[in-house]
Amino acid sequence: MAYSLASRIERAVKKSGLKTVWVPGWKSRGRGTMGSIQTVTLHHTATPRSLRKTAEYPTYNVVKDGRPGLPGPLAQLGLGRTGVVYVFAAGVSNHAGKSRSTSMTNSRAIGIEAEGAMEAWPKEQYDAYLRLVRALIDEFNLPESRALRHAETASPPGRKNDASFSGPTFRKRLKSTRLGGTTPTAPAPKPTLEGIFGMTKRIASTHTAKQVAAKGTTKHLQIGKDQYTIATGPAWVSASVKVDIQNLPVGETCYLIIGEAFYAKGKPTTLGRELATMEVIGTPGTTTATVTAPIWNLPKEYQGKSVRLRAFIKGAPRDLTITNVSVQGARD
Repeated sequence: MAYSLASRIERAVKKSGLKTVWVPGWKSRGRGTMGSIQTVTLHHTATPRSLRKTAEYPTYNVVKDGRPGLPGPLAQLGLGRTGVVYVFAAGVSNHAGKSRSTSMTNSRAIGIEAEGAMEAWPKEQYDAYLRLVRALIDEFNLPESRALRHAETASPPGRKNDASFSGPTFRKRLKSTRLGGTTPTAPAPKPTLEGIFGMTKRIASTHTAKQVAAKGTTKHLQIGKDQYTIATGPAWVSASVKVDIQNLPVGETCYLIIGEAFYAKGKPTTLGRELATMEVIGTPGTTTATVTAPIWNLPKEYQGKSVRLRAFIKGAPRDLTITNVSVQGARD
């Protein structure tokens, strides 16, 4: 059942005018019903440096599903590097932790997890942060002073340092941020082949045979029927890969990657451009992981060409057994 806050979050996000990914199930995702909204809390994801340039929002699955010791969702909203909004939940999310005031706790604060860490923010992402927060405080009738960095709400002071920009400067700019215009739409696709990019229908495939990713290698995963030859046009699309890993030790990591595959006759498939990367952390029993690549405007050098989308496991700490490799793609 949808949480009562869903309609207000949806209205605010649409008012922001930003491109948006409505994560499936978001209206009913949460850890309880929110109280009256009194704070908008600004976070950054503290993404490892090795992943910061590999995807638009590599922490998608962590924010949605949580991590060991902290169940998801970890925020109602996410914000990608290019200013794309991800709507994860309409209920209580685990983002605030111990706070200076009850008005700043999980049940009273909407959390935004922006992709980034202690580094300069891309202008388009910072501007989108302002627009998203402006839309939220307008919807919930809050003053600019209630848009607070996690560092400003956490207790004791100094426990957190995100988001890594000046709070007073952000709020000053927030006062002059005004919303208007229409929500941007993606360019009309001009596909030359059917496939995930520029496709006209939702597709899915599952490969259930066991596969082994050898320790320290980059393993190209078989993903079922060879239906993923794609026309890389300027389409607004998403693709996801889900895998089950049978023997990843608890707490140890590897990486699940969506990428383009390069072929050479008589040689193994190799990984080309990485489109999305997720750090997979071992759990007791079967470790299940999903990585999603939302791709809005593809580089000109790729448009009109045919490449292949493939899944890879990289950096296995031991020989890993992979089963149930599922792939889905859809154009929004």
